[in-house]
Amino acid sequence: LLSTTSIMKLLSAIALAHLGGNNSPSAQDIKNILGSVSIETDEAELKYVLAQFEGQDFFELIEKGASRFAQGGGAARSSAAPAASSAGASTAAAKEEPAKEAKKEEAKKVEVEEEEEDMGFGLFD
Repeated sequence: LLSTTSIMKLLSAIALAHLGGNNSPSAQDIKNILGSVSIETDEAELKYVLAQFEGQDFFELIEKGASRFAQGGGAARSSAAPAASSAGASTAAAKEEPAKEAKKEEAKKVEVEEEEEDMGFGLFD
């Protein structure tokens, strides 16, 4: 089973190859891209991921994935709905809820921005 991290590294390298004009990157091309940032590649994982792209247009796959993502709405939206509906029983409480959520979101944004300044590792670590 492939880890999400491995998949994302391989997909990133494939995307870089396509953006660089290589519409059919080989396993060696992907190894070279990842090797340039000192990432070792598992041969079986690489073969599996490349097989998923065989005979398909990379940019069409990205477009399909983006439309599916937009339709699904993501897990954060669906998990927030039950919490919001159970938060307040009265109308007044329901009106206060969006303001509280906005303040929480703003606080989270500030925390995330501060964390992103120096995370202590590289993009592909």
